[in-house]
Amino acid sequence: MPLVDNYSLDSYGLDGPYGGRKFASGFGYNLGDKRFLYSDGTAFTCGYISVNSLDFLPSQILITYGDDEDFILGYNSKRIKNDYPVYNGLRLTNSGSTIWDSFRVEDKSAGRAFITNSGFQLPLPYFTISPQRSFYWRAYE
Repeated sequence: MPLVDNYSLDSYGLDGPYGGRKFASGFGYNLGDKRFLYSDGTAFTCGYISVNSLDFLPSQILITYGDDEDFILGYNSKRIKNDYPVYNGLRLTNSGSTIWDSFRVEDKSAGRAFITNSGFQLPLPYFTISPQRSFYWRAYE
């Protein structure tokens, strides 16, 4: 498992790991288009990633696109917006500017973005993603 230090987690607006917390990581691919919601309830369609191999409920999730890490998505269970937990996305553009959005995390039965004690399904927004390029995900209890 790759090491992630507290500094890199803090750089993404997440707290660093605490002793005794479970951790899982892996690679995933864009699974096609699906409908999701921004934190304000506006619908949009984009690719998504799905992981179903966890044995804990993650309080933090980080997803980066390939090795470039110009694309970062993060979830922290303490962030609430419009009465829903939110999943935040940040993309650094070639011009050096950033794009920042919040996405609604719902109950699994809604079939959109969800996080459970066995896995998660989350959007991969912002740009067309080649199915051959992988996403690296990290989940923390």
